[in-house]
Amino acid sequence: LHEAAAAIRARQTATRFLFLACDLSDIAIEQALRAGAHGYLLKNEPYAFLKSALLRIHQGEFCFSRSVEN
Repeated sequence: LHEAAAAIRARQTATRFLFLACDLSDIAIEQALRAGAHGYLLKNEPYAFLKSALLRIHQGEFCFSRSVEN
């Protein structure tokens, strides 16, 4: 998945990615960020947070689950 995101970003630099994951490991988060992710959310986030994250990322911001930020 990370490789696909990186390949897409290489061709379409304006593309923004939000990773939805159940893996909170530093390695997974680092791989997502290196691939160009604008966000990394855990799959158990409430719908309202997911919706807010999508809107923020669309506006060019970054968004992460609170547990990822810690």
